[in-house]
Formats: sequence, C-alpha cells, structure tokens
Amino acid sequence: MAQPAVIFNKGVDITKSDTVNIVGPKPLTDAVFVGGAGIVVAVWQDDTTSALTAVAGEILPISIKRINSTTTTATLCVALYQI
Repeated sequence: MAQPAVIFNKGVDITKSDTVNIVGPKPLTDAVFVGGAGIVVAVWQDDTTSALTAVAGEILPISIKRINSTTTTATLCVALYQI
C-alpha cells in the first residue's frame, strides 16, 4: 500500500555553512528540498555527517540541523517543516 503524502506548511531557505545551523521553527528539519542536483553533506543531530546524492527537485526525508558548505555541491536547498 502506498504511503500517504506528507504535507509541509513551512519552508526556510538554507544557507549552507560549516558552522551555523539552519534557523527554522524547529531545531531539526522535517525534510529538505533540493532544487539543483548534486551532493548534500547533511549534519545530523549528533554532529555526524553523511554525503547524499540528490537529483534536482528531490525531497530528502531527513531531519538535520545543517548542510555543510565546503563539500556540498547541490543548490537551492530549502528546509521543510510541518508546524
């Protein structure tokens, strides 16, 4: 059976940074929209990182606090929230 669609009602443009966390309505994202294809280096709640390959227009269902700037090649990222 198909999963129901998730509805997000808040988006915050992400400024990639190696030190400054995303400023949104919650400390962690509910998902991340990737506008331009590339590698997203996600910083998790425990400060570990993962490099994820994303295609343009993809929604990554990840709860993260930051996207690192020096190693991320994806562009036009938006933090998505359910509030």
